[in-house]
Amino acid sequence: MPRNIQRNIQVYLQQAPYNIEFTLKKACGDGDWNRLSHGERKSYGKKFLRMVMNEEFACVATRKVSVHKDIYREELECHIGVVDGDQRLATPR
Repeated sequence: MPRNIQRNIQVYLQQAPYNIEFTLKKACGDGDWNRLSHGERKSYGKKFLRMVMNEEFACVATRKVSVHKDIYREELECHIGVVDGDQRLATPR
């Protein structure tokens, strides 16, 4: 996943109200998201879902809407930190 998109997601999760539902497009920002091809969006969506399932982001996939978009919800307050030498969203546990 490109760093600018991953960074946009991190910033969105830090600034969004706690426990809000969101789509990956909303978290990435319309400008960056619209620059991606359909295949890239699909690929990044799958990668983000895997990252969420591996607890790399402090959110969960809650449901899928009719246009095959996953809806996520922030689970914990997010903090940018260094985890295993890699900067990503640290989930306080």
